[in-house]
Amino acid sequence: MFKRLIQPQSPLMQKVMRNLSWSVVGTSVNMLITLVVGIYVARYLGPEQYGLLNYVVSFAMLFSVFATFSSDEIIVKMLSLKQWPKHVVLSSALFFRLLLALGTVVLVVVCAFLLESDMWTKWAIALYSTSFIAQSFQVFTNFFVAEFKNKFVAKSTVFKGLATAGVKVVLMLMHADLIWFVAAFALDFFFLAFSLFLFFRKNYSYPLSLRFHKKVVHQIWKQSLPLMFTGLAILVYDRVDQVMIKNMLGSTDLGYYALGLRIISVIFFIPKIISQILLPVLVHSYAQNMTAFNKQMQLFSDSMVWITIGLALIFSIFARPLVLLLMGNTYLVTGDLVQLLSWKSLISAFSFVTGQWMIIKGLQRFAPTANIIGAVLNVGLNFLLIPLIGLWGALVATLVSYTFAAYFFFYFVPVLRPAAYLINRSVVRGLPNLFTFGLEKLKASQNHVPPQ
Repeated sequence: MFKRLIQPQSPLMQKVMRNLSWSVVGTSVNMLITLVVGIYVARYLGPEQYGLLNYVVSFAMLFSVFATFSSDEIIVKMLSLKQWPKHVVLSSALFFRLLLALGTVVLVVVCAFLLESDMWTKWAIALYSTSFIAQSFQVFTNFFVAEFKNKFVAKSTVFKGLATAGVKVVLMLMHADLIWFVAAFALDFFFLAFSLFLFFRKNYSYPLSLRFHKKVVHQIWKQSLPLMFTGLAILVYDRVDQVMIKNMLGSTDLGYYALGLRIISVIFFIPKIISQILLPVLVHSYAQNMTAFNKQMQLFSDSMVWITIGLALIFSIFARPLVLLLMGNTYLVTGDLVQLLSWKSLISAFSFVTGQWMIIKGLQRFAPTANIIGAVLNVGLNFLLIPLIGLWGALVATLVSYTFAAYFFFYFVPVLRPAAYLINRSVVRGLPNLFTFGLEKLKASQNHVPPQ
């Protein structure tokens, strides 16, 4: 069913699928490099210093939404619509993001020096916050996406992954102090910015300057403002638990937890890739045939749910011996955490299914509300449960808040309930449906007679 629709039917579809392929390759390679080197860095630093490193990153990243203003999609849209010349939009967006980045660096440094008691931590956070300046150059990513040139983004992503990995390996060989690894993590964004800018200059001749068009900047600001609140809620999901663990339990416990998140990133990556590949197919089907769309959407949901269930089961069974093999006894607590953390991937699959369903149906206006309520619930449960049951409290808070935002919230909004029912059918009947679908495809392939 999917195979027939995935075959490009138009030049536009060909561009979409080609760009998705580049995205998949670039992200896959970068994730593999980051995972492998990240494990070695965790072994080198040990739980306490690795936890402190992740605290520095998480503290600064809580402010990152103010540096980007969640404006990526809006910039892509403005470049695609061609209402203004591309070099005007690009220059204005770069000016806007650089201005926000500089202001965010100042904000992070002020907050770090006001809230942190340890001088080393203050300066480490200040050092990492400089990466926001480099992140401004990701407007070139927006440009390449609008131009259907994701190959440049993919190549830049692989370059920065290899370059940063090389720096970290050299630091480990030199027995460098922790502050150098903070600098290496910040350098990651500068490598990406350098590569993106290089590809832009090599392949395009648009004039660039830090002059800006007032109306363009106003449009970016106006359209990005609602998205910024959603972005802030997502950042709370991703980072606030690590900040709270460090302050309530200490750096060592955060080191165990952060490594667990690093290991299960493999599971999160798989449903994300499936979702990216099939979204254009589902959008095309929704526009052409509702009956076919409903069947394909259910098959998509079934696949996402049961693939992640299978992966979560594997990680639950083998997490402890895997961590023991890779990290030794030092991080044995992480193995126990991964057994439960792996089930976060199932909730992530719920989120991808319901999220794509909302996008296709044009109902994404409800997403900010779900994310904000979930983020508030996450913070509240962390405050309540971490003092009572430690790291397990953070895990429970994450699972409960994610499940509410990705699933239970949809019952409270009548127009969204079909998405929750979609998940229900996948959990209850998804595995038999996939088995039946596979048998039908196998029979069809056996009965097919190739042309002479």
